[in-house]
Amino acid sequence: MLVPAVVSLARDKVLLPCLFTAQSLTEYSEIVFLIDTGTATTTISHRDAKRMGIDYSILERSQRPASTFGGHVFPFVLKGTKIVFQDQNGNIIREKLDSVDVLGPSENEELDKILPSALGMDFIRKARYRVIIDLDRREAYLDK
Repeated sequence: MLVPAVVSLARDKVLLPCLFTAQSLTEYSEIVFLIDTGTATTTISHRDAKRMGIDYSILERSQRPASTFGGHVFPFVLKGTKIVFQDQNGNIIREKLDSVDVLGPSENEELDKILPSALGMDFIRKARYRVIIDLDRREAYLDK
């Protein structure tokens, strides 16, 4: 099963458009994840968290720091998450993660505006995907 991703012409980013929800959210929200094999844990950016209406007051802080472009932070933890996307034939794929990290606001508002949400190695390992990237052809896939 191949899941097509989008190779961005700017900076050779590989992006996966999805729908996302969690136990504490009432509906699915559109999100575009940067597929990031250098990120251990799937992470929702502060910008996306605000847009989705994530309530930080009901979330716990992680006990382990996360590394971002802005340095080390202690993210919040959002539990009971689901990520939905389509394979190359249009079939709906639903994957679950026990939790994802959610970045809170930083001291740098400009950084908050540009930090992407990242699909990390936790997702790739748990769901048993391979990441296939051919930048010359501008093609990328998750393969299962």
